[in-house]
Amino acid sequence: MPSKSKRLRRIADVTPMCIAASGRARTVSRCIMATKIGLAVCRHFGIEARPMSVEALAMNAEMVEWMNSGKDIKDRQDAAWGVGVTNDPPPEGIGVVLRKQKNGWDGHLVIELPGLGFMDLNSEQFMRPEKGIFVPNGFFWATELPLDPSGPQLFFRIGGDFVHEGDGRTAKCAMLSYARSKPSATSEAWKTSPDWLRGIGDLDAVVADIIANVDRTSDV
Repeated sequence: MPSKSKRLRRIADVTPMCIAASGRARTVSRCIMATKIGLAVCRHFGIEARPMSVEALAMNAEMVEWMNSGKDIKDRQDAAWGVGVTNDPPPEGIGVVLRKQKNGWDGHLVIELPGLGFMDLNSEQFMRPEKGIFVPNGFFWATELPLDPSGPQLFFRIGGDFVHEGDGRTAKCAMLSYARSKPSATSEAWKTSPDWLRGIGDLDAVVADIIANVDRTSDV
């Protein structure tokens, strides 16, 4: 039997693909739908999981270099750029903040896996090839850091080589930063989204397809 971490990596790999094949990939709050589907898959495999709202930022290599340099904004390279969901917008001209939902929620929904890490099944929305930002469609990040809702903000940074499936380019240019959303009047407003409120039965075919793909590769 594969380890939980191995199975979670496989879930992260196949879920975006299965959602896209179902024709549901373009819903407005697709991270909510992807999380709801992922939670059902985790339940099937007996893995403890719960939704977690985060702030997230994807940066290209130039942005990471500038942020690490400690230089003033006037010394920033024009190529430095980022995209994300955050309460703290970057200075004008150096990136874009994805729009808030109509319910006022300004976060990104991922799956918290107590004692294992977290999983983002819709990180692809941060992909910006034209800006040099290449990220995986979904991923599982293993960490033993305690994810205590009453604790401090926790940051997860991911860097390294990602092969963009479209053109096969390998880019050492993406860094993703995650932090648990700060408690606010709208930090849990995702719970009012139609994608969260809809019955999971409406997504049974997608969940079954993911489970079948995970089981298939687990037998290899």
